[in-house]
Amino acid sequence: MKRIILTLFLFFNFILLNSYSISGYTNLLESPVEGASLELYAQQPHMGNSLIDVTTSDENGYYIFNITDPGMYYVAAIIENPVVQTLFYDNVPSPFLATSIQVNNMTPNQTDIDFDFLSNIPSGDNSIFGTVTDISGTPVEAAEIAMFPFQYCNPWMTPFTTFSDSEGNYLLDELPDGEYILFVWHQFYYPYVYNGVQAWPQAEVIVLENGVALEIDVILESNESYIISGFVFDTQTNQPIIGAEIRGFSQNGNHPFGYGQGGCMLPETTTDENGFYQLLLPAGVYHLMAIDTQTNDVEFYDEASTPLTATWIVVDQNIENIDFYLNDNLNGDYSIAGTITSSGGNNEQIILAVAVSSDEDWEETVMANNDTGGYIIPDLPNGSYYVYGFSPAAIPTYYEDAIYFEEAVQVELQANVTDIDITLHVPQENGYLGCSGLVLDNLGNPVSNATVAFLDSFGNVHDYAYSDDNGAYQIPFLGSLNYTALATKTFYSTDSIQLPVYGNQTWDFTIAPFNTNIEETLINVESSLKILAYPNPFNPQTIISFSLPNFAPETKLSIFNIKGQKVYSKILNDLAAGSYAISWQAKDNQDKSLGSGIYLVRVSSGNYSGTGKLLLLK
Repeated sequence: MKRIILTLFLFFNFILLNSYSISGYTNLLESPVEGASLELYAQQPHMGNSLIDVTTSDENGYYIFNITDPGMYYVAAIIENPVVQTLFYDNVPSPFLATSIQVNNMTPNQTDIDFDFLSNIPSGDNSIFGTVTDISGTPVEAAEIAMFPFQYCNPWMTPFTTFSDSEGNYLLDELPDGEYILFVWHQFYYPYVYNGVQAWPQAEVIVLENGVALEIDVILESNESYIISGFVFDTQTNQPIIGAEIRGFSQNGNHPFGYGQGGCMLPETTTDENGFYQLLLPAGVYHLMAIDTQTNDVEFYDEASTPLTATWIVVDQNIENIDFYLNDNLNGDYSIAGTITSSGGNNEQIILAVAVSSDEDWEETVMANNDTGGYIIPDLPNGSYYVYGFSPAAIPTYYEDAIYFEEAVQVELQANVTDIDITLHVPQENGYLGCSGLVLDNLGNPVSNATVAFLDSFGNVHDYAYSDDNGAYQIPFLGSLNYTALATKTFYSTDSIQLPVYGNQTWDFTIAPFNTNIEETLINVESSLKILAYPNPFNPQTIISFSLPNFAPETKLSIFNIKGQKVYSKILNDLAAGSYAISWQAKDNQDKSLGSGIYLVRVSSGNYSGTGKLLLLK
């Protein structure tokens, strides 16, 4: 009996000696904050994916982490009201300044790890002003000027923004003391970062303090612009549609020309009496859509019924014959109706309602009423449908308000259905950091039109983009934070990860189609080439290697930039089965050296093809 008692005593004593905790309170103006989100990290959060536990504060503002292993830890706290804020212990906004918390047998329970939040973001008495012109000195109207706090790139703090007037003049006042980066955007000009660079790592930091009024004039360099043209016809009558609207949106989601806050709409145009249109667009990668304003019917290029099945258009020259055929009736008897609103509370952008049958046989898109958000999708056959809302200013959102495709709720259609209401998630876009990479399927093939989004711990969307035909995506406006990064697409699995962003980041996602049968999988496996590159990252030379399973009369190697523009190509004739290695010196076909960034290499040979990613760091 004594031995049993002694054993139990030693056992419980071992548990007590090997139990650790970190606890404290969350406060706002000395009042407790209930429901604050607390995150525990095993190392400084900016160093990697080290999030190990999450909890929330109770009605007294109290929280506790129970820890099994001794070590060095970091804690972050996040609140949503009155403004969203994040703090790292000891009450600093940056993980680089966070204080570590040591737990061990000498100090097993660390208490008083408290957080004190501010009621708002303070204003100041500094200002900047100046004039925005092009290189000829002509004033640039409606350029967006944004001042981002530099040191922390706070994802919760909205940048200070304004627009230039008709004379190109601008003023930003009531700026708090601090260090800033100045950005300027306009849809027909290259982005500007002070002082005269195009990316934030090369920016000159602006210091504001003691009520300074600083004059900064900005000169913008014109971007190349091209004309897209074509016709719009009515499928039922084969007649041209007069007054149809032609609109576009870019690969970077709500950033129509790849830059800027707030989702300014791209230029649009309408068809003439012959159904003909011409649309001027800056160079870039776009989806184009045509809308019959009488019927609200929508079609995307190339004869796609939904935005997530459309073909991307690389605009690097004038393009003709981009034609549309509207009002193709599905000959069904039923309809789906509801209201689509945005989390931002306004519907300034065009809003689309999309229905896709669960068997993928039927799909239809209509334009919602811009004032009310009301929509009706007519002429649908009976069956089960996925319904989602779409806007250039918000991430695609499924019924019932789901971002992940797996969480979408199907609508059963055996009669007319109403009240299928959706709230779109408008991104916060409060930073200047970026993330880029690829979205691939489980066989390594690029996936186009996947949605890539970055969410905080409350589920708020901070920024998003779409993958192009090469599977490439680029997200430009993230603040410093540990995000849930995800890639999702209709009828694909979702890939998500906890991803820290405290500088420009890269990440590749893998999503698998749900409706791929064994025969299709075997065919794809046999037709896929594995592309390797070494070194990678590289500067300035890398060796691209691949293997051919049999004789190939012609093999084409192509390299694209992140915008989908081909920068280099090489044709190899009469290659026997075997392995090959091609040297690339980071130059285009005109022997011009290329800048740092992500490039995509694609090798195609007969029925075989493969894609790889290259990272050039200079």
